[in-house]
Amino acid sequence: MHIRKGQELINKLKNINLFKDWSVPYNKPLSTYKNLVCITGFGYSGSGAVIDYLSEFSNTTILGHHDMAFSQAGKGIEENQNLEIGFICDLGGIMWLENEIINSSNFLHKDYAVKLFLHIAENCYRLGGMYNDEYWKLTLEFVDKLVDYKIPFPGFLKQLNFNYSGKKFANIGSELCKNVRHRMKYIYYLKPLTIDEYRKIAKEYIISFLKTINSKDFLVLDHVLSSSVSELQRKSDYVGDYKFICSYRDPRDVYAQGFRDKLNCIPKDTETFIKWFRNNGIKTYIDDDYKNKLIIRFEDFVLNYEETSEKINGFLQLDEINHTKRKEYFVPEYSKQNIGIYKNFENQSAIKYIEKELPEFLYIGLGGG
Repeated sequence: MHIRKGQELINKLKNINLFKDWSVPYNKPLSTYKNLVCITGFGYSGSGAVIDYLSEFSNTTILGHHDMAFSQAGKGIEENQNLEIGFICDLGGIMWLENEIINSSNFLHKDYAVKLFLHIAENCYRLGGMYNDEYWKLTLEFVDKLVDYKIPFPGFLKQLNFNYSGKKFANIGSELCKNVRHRMKYIYYLKPLTIDEYRKIAKEYIISFLKTINSKDFLVLDHVLSSSVSELQRKSDYVGDYKFICSYRDPRDVYAQGFRDKLNCIPKDTETFIKWFRNNGIKTYIDDDYKNKLIIRFEDFVLNYEETSEKINGFLQLDEINHTKRKEYFVPEYSKQNIGIYKNFENQSAIKYIEKELPEFLYIGLGGG
């Protein structure tokens, strides 16, 4: 009796629009992207230079954070493109969700994982832009494919509060997690999916979302597939075929810039910096055997611009005829000032120690030493 009434209530709640105050209309664009390109770096490694360069082509669309560190002052990408797609690799995102759904034997952990994902998705939805009504529709359809059944359970969990994107929202805020009027909580029991089954569902969701973005021939995603463990082949199971470019930079300059620009994300203690650079930096991508990857040095891109740009064009099959804003966003002459800054760093003993511990990453070439 109680179960039937509970299900009747759930059916009624499905028709309630919980987002009517901030719904983001969706006008279907003509998505024409044929090539997916993912760019990454680590710790001010110069990946922004690659993004700048690719933004100069008339047939590219750039999504993600646009780092101006190596750009010509005053130049940049359109504001509405400065959104990263964080729900794929971030904590609580698609790839993290796989581990909880497949490997966890605790149904409460699975339930919590889905709710955390929905919390992240909802906050993306609140940002608007490409996170519109169609995005939210696809998100709910994705979760629905994971959930086997759900039961109402009033008072099961105290209100969950997550601090995300600088804002705190009560609980998850979506229909699948609560009802605004009745504060009804649910437990979600997930289907017993295999890894292949889950990845297939997730891939359909992600690609369907990417197809809602108005893009040109090359859709370039900045840091979307970044993580301390590369797993580039595994990530292709989620986004389909893609080409991957990673740039890296002399650790001595990275270390010196951390002090010069007061960058909290770069360790100041030399021992810690070396561990940070060695264990979480470029090496994980260099060692990855993914076939569609290109590793470049920031220094080569600046000092050997023509050769390196030809290498990038050949890898992506970019036609120089579409390079309509050549050297407007990425200006090698401007970026030279960021090479060899370690030479004027006051703590040269720390630089010598980095040279001793990270010799394979030092840049020895034009302007290097």
